[in-house]
Amino acid sequence: MKLSWMAALLLAFIAFESSAQQTSVPEAVANKIIVQLLNGKNGKPIKRESPNIWLGNANDPTNPQTDSKGEILLEIGQVKPKEIKLSGNYYVDCRLRGNRRATMNVKYSLNEVVSKGIVTENDCGKSRVDPIPGRLVLYVRPMTFVEKWGL
Repeated sequence: MKLSWMAALLLAFIAFESSAQQTSVPEAVANKIIVQLLNGKNGKPIKRESPNIWLGNANDPTNPQTDSKGEILLEIGQVKPKEIKLSGNYYVDCRLRGNRRATMNVKYSLNEVVSKGIVTENDCGKSRVDPIPGRLVLYVRPMTFVEKWGL
């Protein structure tokens, strides 16, 4: 009898702890997203790139640097409106091939990034990952010699 009472108490404690942890996680996730840059040709992370990122109605981009996984963690809690624009800096965008200006005007909903995740188009190759909630994946490729020379 004592054993079943202890087991019930232990299960109730575990259920309480589990529900307490689950209620705090969405709030933390809703304030941050991960932007990841992947090579559109081979799917590998783009390291040490500083993409142009406009949060909300910002006029000037921020240029945080990607880590070894091609990722940047962004704080989005106070962003108004809840949208993001981004483009590569020293890499060429794989969305809308041949129309680089158009890619700079594509806006993504931060609420959708948080809830579903977004993976941009990849016109540079066959590499494709599935969307993950809280993550925005941008495909880019290295510049050709001619593109570098034109900078």
